Amino acid sequence: MATRAEQHKEIRESAIAYAGQGWHVFPVPPGTRKSYMSKKYSGGRRWGASNDVDEVRGFYKQWLKANIGIPTGELNGFFVVETESWRPRTARCPTPNKRSARAARFTVITNTPGPA
Repeated sequence: MATRAEQHKEIRESAIAYAGQGWHVFPVPPGTRKSYMSKKYSGGRRWGASNDVDEVRGFYKQWLKANIGIPTGELNGFFVVETESWRPRTARCPTPNKRSARAARFTVITNTPGPA
C-alpha cells in the first residue's frame, strides 16, 4: 500500500503529465469539488486551469495535498456523462467508462473531428 507521500507524488506527476498532453488541469483541495484558484485571480481562466507544465508543477509545490481537477467540455475536448441504474448491467455504451463507489457509471465522450 502506498504511503500518503507516494500518493501525493503520483497525483502531482499525473497532473504534470496531463498538462504535457495539452489538458488544462487545476489543483483541488482534498474532499472538495472546487479549485484552490479562481478566475478572478488567474487571468480570467476558469478555476485557474492551465496546461502549462511549469505552472502546473507550481500548483503542486504550493498545494502539496491537492487532487486534480480536469475541466470537461470545449476547453479539453471531451465531456462526461454520469448515469445511475438500479441494474447497472443493463446499461451498455461503446465508449470507455468507469464506475463510482455508488454504482454510477461515468462515460467519457471525446470530441474528435470526423470527415468533412
